[in-house]
Amino acid sequence: MSKKINAKMGKGLLLSTIMVLSFNLVACLETTANTVKVAPESVKQKSVAVASIRKTIYTDQELWVAGLKEKQLKQPAFAFVNTDPSLPNVLLMGGAISVGYTHAVREELADIANVYRIPANGGDTKSALKNLQKWLAGTQWEVIHFNWGMNDLKRKKKTESDATTPHRVVLDQYASNLDQIVTQLEKSAESLIWASTTIIPDSAKSRISGDEILYNRAALEVMENHPTVKIDDLFSLSKDHPGDRKPKSVSFSKEGQKRQGVQVASSIKSALDK
Repeated sequence: MSKKINAKMGKGLLLSTIMVLSFNLVACLETTANTVKVAPESVKQKSVAVASIRKTIYTDQELWVAGLKEKQLKQPAFAFVNTDPSLPNVLLMGGAISVGYTHAVREELADIANVYRIPANGGDTKSALKNLQKWLAGTQWEVIHFNWGMNDLKRKKKTESDATTPHRVVLDQYASNLDQIVTQLEKSAESLIWASTTIIPDSAKSRISGDEILYNRAALEVMENHPTVKIDDLFSLSKDHPGDRKPKSVSFSKEGQKRQGVQVASSIKSALDK
């Protein structure tokens, strides 16, 4: 009789143990299942967030090429820059003059900085204000080197240089626009460098020699309200080397572009060293 009772008790204890183990196993499987469901989703969200930060017009080659005009694809200044994450990021902003010296700046700063430029001729300050945030691309830059002025002081009639022909952007409006531009740039860069507008020869079409002096003076007054902005005096450089200019043009020879690129690179390097 006692043997039967002991056997029943043994079976009951075994059954209870099995039930407890089964319950724990089910709970463990449910926890694991929930973990499997949550983990991939969180990893996926993290990956999307990282991708959205890194993918800009400057870091994604397809986006970069898609934003260029056909003729720009053949210009070295608009070549896609393969980013070296160990180097600081520099952005060049400006019109055709800056396009001309971009390649030389990159050569001078090779292995020192990733040198990008905006995917366009920067136009005048009105155009800059419309496109500025797109060009900044939500990036925090170590240095932004910028100029606007040559296209602002251009006369509206392409073939006339009469002083009575109005500028594209009148002087007061230019100063106001430039101030707004600098205010936005200050939020996106550790260091800003303003490049003065280069010299206008007497023979230049659509522009009048001496206007660049007035616009540079207005720009310098704007920079006084932004004392951390450094000045790169490309005006004096171009004035000291008249042979660098192309005939009857505000554009420069390859030698002139190289000379400007060396000076621009030097100003950027100084800003990076501080």
